[in-house]
Amino acid sequence: MKASIKSTIIISSVAMISISIAAFLYNFSSPTKRKPFIDKRPIIETLHVKNVNTPIQVPIIGKLTAKNKISIYAEVSGVLEGSQKEFMAGQNYRAGEVMLMITNDEAELTLKSKRSDLLTAIATLLPELKLAYPKSYEAWSDYITQCNIDQKLQPLPILSEERERFMVAGKGIPKHFYEIKTLEARLDKYQIRAPFDGTLISHSIRTGDLVRSGQELGIFINPHEYELEAKVSLDDMASIQINDVAKLATDRSLHDLTGSVERINQGLDPKTQMFSIFISIFDNTVYEGMYLTGHIIASKSQVGVQIPRTMLIDGNSVLIYKEGHVFRRTVNIAIEQGEYVIVTDLPEGVQVSTRVQNLRSGQEVRTVITDPPDASPPARTPRDGKSGKNRGAGKD
Repeated sequence: MKASIKSTIIISSVAMISISIAAFLYNFSSPTKRKPFIDKRPIIETLHVKNVNTPIQVPIIGKLTAKNKISIYAEVSGVLEGSQKEFMAGQNYRAGEVMLMITNDEAELTLKSKRSDLLTAIATLLPELKLAYPKSYEAWSDYITQCNIDQKLQPLPILSEERERFMVAGKGIPKHFYEIKTLEARLDKYQIRAPFDGTLISHSIRTGDLVRSGQELGIFINPHEYELEAKVSLDDMASIQINDVAKLATDRSLHDLTGSVERINQGLDPKTQMFSIFISIFDNTVYEGMYLTGHIIASKSQVGVQIPRTMLIDGNSVLIYKEGHVFRRTVNIAIEQGEYVIVTDLPEGVQVSTRVQNLRSGQEVRTVITDPPDASPPARTPRDGKSGKNRGAGKD
């Protein structure tokens, strides 16, 4: 029995050894599988440099103010009377229309008294004129006949001789006349008329309230003509001229607004080191106090190639592709336009890598050639920094 078990073990061991040897010899005789080649060179895209005339766009942001905007003040005292249109914010008035009236009973009575004094003085002068100056007598007689204490005075008759002027002055007639004209002008101030077609946007008084001389009564604007004041840097200002077109918008605008540069303040703000640009806008969809953003399309332009900021290294260099490698090169940035810059010293046809991350100068790469970006990028957002003009000139 023991011999039989021993024989079985020996036979099993020999069989296992034989199988192992056969498997080894099979694997040894099979051809070795080679791993596929993997190209580990970074893949980049490039664009061909094409120097063109690129329009300069200057970003702007500002608040709208009505171009015709006045504060209404009272020059006389009295009680505000009711009128055809109630003096309240939102009320529209045509040019010359009465906006408000202040009680003027006392002023009107004083004026009538002064006119009566003038007529009395002229009446005492007539007998003397009739004897000395018959022709002048007729003119003064007609004048006093036509005078009405309820109406404005007409100009006094012309005095032709010096002695006649002495006679008239001796009665105090010129003094009375000019006192009356002063009171007439003052009486007109009890009615305030609209200086132009517009809208009352605020008021500080109601019918029946006491009005004091010098008191502000409201603010009146023309709601169709606006002006936007924007701040620009010294470098940007060099590109802007009067009548340059501005493209503007609000967050809620359904269409772009168009304006034009009307004034340029040559005085530098010492706090911000910026200049003020004033842009006129004629549009019925904007309102007083609204903020607008956009850009000025400058009439000046810059010859160069326009590239995204993402293609810059340290803000002043790019990677040039040549013969399967990339090389770093310092460039001259003439204009910064938001997410884009205009470079002026890259030769025509040179290929620039659009990728700069995880690349070094002299590194071997694979490339895919793309076209240059559009010469008219989206409007850049306003910034406070300098434009970087002529920054980093030179080559590595």
